Amino acid sequence: MTATKVKFSFAGHQTFPLRQLWPYKAYLYATKLPDLKQDPDYGLPKIMRLLGVGANMVDAVKFWARACGILAADDTPTELARLLFAQPDGLDPFCEDPTTLWLLHWNIARLPEKLTTLWFLFNVFTKNQFTKDDVFKELSAFLEKLRLEGAVKRKPSDMTLNRDIDTILRSYAPKYSETGRLKLKGARLDNSEDAVDALFRELNLIGSSQHGYFFNRGQHQSLSPYLFAYCYIEFWQTQALSPTIDLNKIAYQAGAPGRVFKLDELTLEDYLMQLDELTAGKLKWIEQTGLRQVVCSAQSAEELAVLKADLLRSAYHA
Repeated sequence: MTATKVKFSFAGHQTFPLRQLWPYKAYLYATKLPDLKQDPDYGLPKIMRLLGVGANMVDAVKFWARACGILAADDTPTELARLLFAQPDGLDPFCEDPTTLWLLHWNIARLPEKLTTLWFLFNVFTKNQFTKDDVFKELSAFLEKLRLEGAVKRKPSDMTLNRDIDTILRSYAPKYSETGRLKLKGARLDNSEDAVDALFRELNLIGSSQHGYFFNRGQHQSLSPYLFAYCYIEFWQTQALSPTIDLNKIAYQAGAPGRVFKLDELTLEDYLMQLDELTAGKLKWIEQTGLRQVVCSAQSAEELAVLKADLLRSAYHA
């Protein structure tokens, strides 16, 4: 991936973290959109009533839904959205299964064009323990380097970057005071609604303490091996369909499962060793004479599509 070919994106979330029912509400909105557009009273008030959110949240719901692969650019529901939320046979109609959270995280975190600051945090930023200021400084330097190279015309403002970072950290980790408790604001928890309802916090990928934040690397019990295999294939499809990919790329390359899911090498190897059984031999983990790599024997787009669909359904029904 070269910088000159990457599209970057900032803001759009209106500083709201993704909340529990927003993906489903966005899908519901998308399925009703053709009829809504025929209504002479169609407009923001109707959208607000349908989504059950305030006017300032409507754009945030749409932004997160597009970024997570639930809405297409024209606000129509994606194939994934129908698979997850369609009644009565959707895999997870109300976004309650942790597999859905991992899948939505994968969709938004692996590509820089969805929300560049989030992608940077999971794929480029290397500190395990950090502060918000650490992220800002390194992201700003990263973007300035790209600007000097001509990959971007200009950097976003410091205010935009700070808002992105703050929103993403609130999306994945609670805030703590020096005593280890959630900060209080008056008589209420600071960002209390977000603390209860921020969807990605359930993944426990980022923790917080009085010193700042830290990545929780290693084993994640709720990450299904079937979903990992599904995501691995999506990563493999970005690698010019080379028959083999070595462990270092799977662990450390931007957009790879090891980076996006914050897996250490031992945990990653455990997932990779299960690929042979989960895919009926189409993906095989090979470790010999110093080589550690995955070999893929499935080549056609049709074969891969069927395999991915089977893996995704198995992730919910295993």
